[in-house]
Amino acid sequence: MKKQMLTFAATIMAVAALGQRECASTFNAAEVQVSDPQRYQRFVQLEQFVQNYRNELLAPGGRLINANGIVVIPVVVHILHNGEPLGTGRNISVAQIQSQMDVLNEDFNRLNADRVNTPAPFAAVAASTVLEFRLACIDPDGNPTTGITRRQTTVTGFNENNDIKFTANGGENAWPATKYLNIWVSQLLNNLLGYAQFPADFATKPQTDGVVINTKSFGRVGNVTAPYNVGRTATHEVGHWLNLRHIWGDDGGTCDGTDLCDDTPNQGNYHLGCPGFPTGSCSNGPNGDMFMNYMDYTDDRCMNLFTNDQRIRMRAMFASGGPREAMVYSTFNIDPLYTAVCSNATVQLTNPACLTGVSWSITGPATIAGSGNSAVVTRTGSQNGTATVTAASGNYTESRDIVIGTGANLINFTQKQITCVAGKPYFYGAVADIPYSGFTYSWYSKDESNPNNPFILRQTGTENTADFPLGNNRGNRYYTIRVVANNTCGTIQTVNGDGYLYAPACNGSALRPVISAFPNPAMADVAISIEPGEPGAAAYMYNLELVDKMGTVLERKSYHAGVKTATISISKLSPGFYIARVFTGEEWLTIQVIKK
Repeated sequence: MKKQMLTFAATIMAVAALGQRECASTFNAAEVQVSDPQRYQRFVQLEQFVQNYRNELLAPGGRLINANGIVVIPVVVHILHNGEPLGTGRNISVAQIQSQMDVLNEDFNRLNADRVNTPAPFAAVAASTVLEFRLACIDPDGNPTTGITRRQTTVTGFNENNDIKFTANGGENAWPATKYLNIWVSQLLNNLLGYAQFPADFATKPQTDGVVINTKSFGRVGNVTAPYNVGRTATHEVGHWLNLRHIWGDDGGTCDGTDLCDDTPNQGNYHLGCPGFPTGSCSNGPNGDMFMNYMDYTDDRCMNLFTNDQRIRMRAMFASGGPREAMVYSTFNIDPLYTAVCSNATVQLTNPACLTGVSWSITGPATIAGSGNSAVVTRTGSQNGTATVTAASGNYTESRDIVIGTGANLINFTQKQITCVAGKPYFYGAVADIPYSGFTYSWYSKDESNPNNPFILRQTGTENTADFPLGNNRGNRYYTIRVVANNTCGTIQTVNGDGYLYAPACNGSALRPVISAFPNPAMADVAISIEPGEPGAAAYMYNLELVDKMGTVLERKSYHAGVKTATISISKLSPGFYIARVFTGEEWLTIQVIKK
């Protein structure tokens, strides 16, 4: 339950002679704030991200269209053994590994048979996370795999120093943590059951990201030892890997800690064995402690639920901008089609993560045919426009927009602003609102003071932005702006600006500040800048937000007065168009940002 912000607990669980769970290490927020303030800040920032996700749950952004979209997590299990025959000792069987996968899928989706043991008051907040764990079928090199690696080592036991995660130290190097949940399984020293790395540490320590489990507490068949023989050690540790804290807040029984979840009762300390219900602490009412939560220390057979708030914390990790977002794209993703479909073109899935029975559909002026990991899109006659391609397998779907022909009616001006700087020509800045690649643009202007004036070519290229001078300070002028766009299909589109554009003289007339983005389109970082519209005026950036086409805020930054340029990252976003907006203290200014 939330009692105060940010008391962190390390994820290590240990056992004393396999008799009880004990915490082998804790993460003290106050100490880390002093000893490693940068790491502390990463935890604070991730917590703010989770709170934003919670507040915007109905439109979380990213590829998860709704709060219930399934997330498939590819898993690789690294077995470290001492040369035992397959299926014995530390060289555990495939059946034991698969049993652990079954437990994860049951526990995280509330399909566990012992869910009936959840007390009625807590069953009301019990939740499925809608996460699916699958042994990987494609290795980092694109080759088929069972999702299991086996390595013989001379190390007879590992501790929590992460040696198990490095081949050079007798362990096994991780597979890319952006695509896989790495689980290392071997004999652990000091009766350690397992440990995991928090997602807040992913950015700085991707090579150690994952979960470590003792052979004898991994799965529910084979070489397992009671009372940790039902696979709940991995359930607990994967919970930590997905940003869950110990349910009692690691406060040593003071009732001052927090697991940052509102629907888990305030609990004084961890529980061991199998307490009777109700068992209370911290004056938490007639229902007492939620000791049967997977994030307590009770025996495996006594754990049986995650809560709604825990679900939100875990799923936030996969939302747009979350530390585990890339894993969503690694499992089921339509490869972007950067060129227009002039007659036909192939679309395909990348990293399908063993998904089978893929079905394809399309809306728009085209048809599609395919049943495997690729399909052919065929343009309908000579029609132009856009189409939405959708691939589906089971409950998992992915959609992507593509251009058909010349993409008729795609061009719109999203910014029409003439700026005036004393002693310089008028400048016109504009964006052609086409959220797709593969177009070239020619920009023209026409001085309408004389009807015989021609259109003058001002700028050409593949960038969909324009910034060019219109003329000297000779008084008021009216201009028509024209952009001509064409793509590989060869047909040219021409769009004029809406009516005449009024260019005031440089006489101190009040003009709005101007927002710009460079580069645009971009792959990674985009610099957002504002300039005052009026000579001698000031324009500062107080707030900067990046939103998707649904209006969901993907990133938010705040500044003190004086900032005119700031960088925003779009490297993790899907190709498409987004809106950057800046609050100047008086108004919001917006500009479209395109991710290639």
